[in-house]
Amino acid sequence: MTVGHRVCVELDPLLTPLGFAPGQGSDSDGPLSVVFCAAPEDLAATLPWLAELLAGDIVEVGTIPCWDMVVEADDAGLARVDIEGLTLVEILRGLDLRSDADAIAAQMGRSVDAALPVLAEVLRRLFAAPGDRGGSRAPGAVDPPR
Repeated sequence: MTVGHRVCVELDPLLTPLGFAPGQGSDSDGPLSVVFCAAPEDLAATLPWLAELLAGDIVEVGTIPCWDMVVEADDAGLARVDIEGLTLVEILRGLDLRSDADAIAAQMGRSVDAALPVLAEVLRRLFAAPGDRGGSRAPGAVDPPR
């Protein structure tokens, strides 16, 4: 199983129910890059606080076809995880989830196999309902309808 396939196997079950398409990418030659794309409208429905964060900092909903979460690795190991250009570490620090931000920062340069379980667990906590995260919420975040 390739590294790219392992990233997809680990993260697809977590990300696809939230509106992200299954991971796509290649690691046959050169650095690994796996992209998980989500329509802004889908994120607005399932993760309104994230859609608000991205819309406020990046681009308005409806002006681009999708927002990307990208996992990159190179020969040294995990190199970058970002959502539409904002690193996961920046997002976590912006939400005052410092221990998770530190945990992700510590994974950079580690092998993808070693980093994936930590990345998946941090993403599970990040994408949990704001009240279930135990951390602070994005400014102006709105809970999903019940």
